[in-house]
Amino acid sequence: MNYDINNVFKTQTHENFFIYEKELRALLHNFKKKAYEYNGILYGEIVINSIISKYYKEKFLEKNDNNNFWNTEIDPETAPRVITTKNFDVYFKNFNEYLNFFNYIKTEKKFEIINTTNLESLNFIHNKYVINVNIGKTITWNGVDISINLNITSKLPKDKYVEPPFNEAHFTSDLLIMTKDGNGPRFSRNTGIYELDNMNIIDKNEYFAKIIKEICFFKINIVSKNNLANNHIAHKCIEYLKNNWTIGNLPFKIEKYNDISPTTCYICLEDIGNENKIGKFINNGKCILHFNCLIEYLKNKLESNSELICPLRQDITFINHDYKCLLD
Repeated sequence: MNYDINNVFKTQTHENFFIYEKELRALLHNFKKKAYEYNGILYGEIVINSIISKYYKEKFLEKNDNNNFWNTEIDPETAPRVITTKNFDVYFKNFNEYLNFFNYIKTEKKFEIINTTNLESLNFIHNKYVINVNIGKTITWNGVDISINLNITSKLPKDKYVEPPFNEAHFTSDLLIMTKDGNGPRFSRNTGIYELDNMNIIDKNEYFAKIIKEICFFKINIVSKNNLANNHIAHKCIEYLKNNWTIGNLPFKIEKYNDISPTTCYICLEDIGNENKIGKFINNGKCILHFNCLIEYLKNKLESNSELICPLRQDITFINHDYKCLLD
């Protein structure tokens, strides 16, 4: 009788495959459900990303099967449907609800708190946590770690209730919040923009639709007129630009240089040729830099906490003193 000994020794391969962004979004969804259970108000990236992902998901499903949702090679024009974030910002107006949410995080076995930061505030209880979750760990494989930056805020017991962004909106993306009672995002009642907080319902709904549409196409505007926030806003602008957002009212124009005669970048002192991507300061129009040189220049200024001035010694002002152009 013939007997092939090789047939006895065969391994069984079980494919251990998962999509990082899918797991991250599922984890954020769990946080969202629990936050809503304790009447939390969501704000920040989690709100913006939910708007973007919903829009592009609907566009994707108009032409495609849901089974291919996470494959961004299929229908790349709707690839933002898979957008997600590692940042989760939530506010609780009741301190006991804050504690209940934190106790959920603390006692859930799959969550590991790897860093805690207590932020000083006169008006709020404000803590940041880095939460780690391991996905797929086996006896022989360590799995993959997913980290989330959890930003939890609550008002002090005797203080007046205000909603995020606590009258300190910096961008149009800061104006929106989500609650368990709402069907999607809505305007905060405390944006800090008098014209918006006191706007009639028709104009407010029109402006809301405008902002939602712009966010879906990765466009925002600066709305803060707090001079003390100038450097912080500059830092956030750099982050947005890095992620290919358009900011409508920057203190400089981003465009291609279209003059046949080359000019000199004030940072690297090399020629700026035709079709080079540049940043041209609006305050005088004379200070023209390579775009990458401009970003590095701003980063260096911010890292040293220096006053923001262009190479021609003119102020670089990111704050916005005119809301009318945004509200029209």
